[in-house]
Amino acid sequence: MSEKNFLKFCGASSILGAIAYIGTVVFSMIANLEKPETLAGMSAFLENWFDARILMSAYGWCGILGSLFTLPLIVGMYQVLRKQTPWQWAPVAIIFHGVLLLTIAYIIPLVISFNLAPRFVVETDPGLLSSIMVSTEALRTIEDICVKVGTILTLPTGISLMAIIDWKESRFPRWLNILAIVTGILSLSFLGTFTTTGIVFTIFNITSIVSLGLMLLWMIAIGIVLILPMKALESE
Repeated sequence: MSEKNFLKFCGASSILGAIAYIGTVVFSMIANLEKPETLAGMSAFLENWFDARILMSAYGWCGILGSLFTLPLIVGMYQVLRKQTPWQWAPVAIIFHGVLLLTIAYIIPLVISFNLAPRFVVETDPGLLSSIMVSTEALRTIEDICVKVGTILTLPTGISLMAIIDWKESRFPRWLNILAIVTGILSLSFLGTFTTTGIVFTIFNITSIVSLGLMLLWMIAIGIVLILPMKALESE
């Protein structure tokens, strides 16, 4: 495969990844499941999850596909920028670990949909029911952490760093690098959602949602840039 065709493949992968991530938003909104504040509410939560298990399974698979489609994009960006600095591998490694955490996060809904929720609705033993609820709460906590940390690694310390490295030569359009850097800065608001509450949490949460929207826009935009024939992207 020629470099031009490889970059087109990476661009198409980026667009497909963005579409897959949009799918996670759509399916989660339709399912409308909110993690209960206490373990006591986990019973109703699992019953509701069982009813929405098809939607949550689709949510999980879309997230996994989004993560997998992101990997060729990062390889394509590295191919374009690898001659600018010997440290170009660093953001690639950071993004890889971020994508790995996101993949783990999206596997968890599948575990609940295919194992824990179906077991819960037919189980009668109080001890096992309690065990399933505790396991579900633990997995949802792990999922939340993996999504936030994975996103932070992918955006501010990964994609933004690659955009900063490309700033001088601008092999990618300058506006695309600006979009990546702004997205990375806004995504740091995910850190605030770990400990804050009330209005402060709401502000951080809204900022996080905006950063995710910009990330999807960036993925689609860079996908188009990689697909279009641009001399600036060809290796020297």
